[in-house]
Amino acid sequence: MLTRVKYQLRPAVRMHWASWNDEYVVFDETSGQTHQLDAVRAFVLDFLGESPSDLFNIAAELTKSLAISSSYASELIALIIQEFQTIGLVEADNS
Repeated sequence: MLTRVKYQLRPAVRMHWASWNDEYVVFDETSGQTHQLDAVRAFVLDFLGESPSDLFNIAAELTKSLAISSSYASELIALIIQEFQTIGLVEADNS
């Protein structure tokens, strides 16, 4: 059976958000890092903050919420998840 990898915020991440129009700044209290995000990246990070999810479900919600084409959304989200993993905000959900 094929399983979809789910992603989640790393449990240690403690975020504080600020936004102006379509620009977002997130401060991770644990790492001391501040990240500037566009609307799509903010959506993905906020969505994963609600509960673990796979790329398919994130893309479906992004397509509905921000009116982005589904083929573009899937590719973009895969890149964003990789970025967030690199900077330590997101990890694969191993549960």
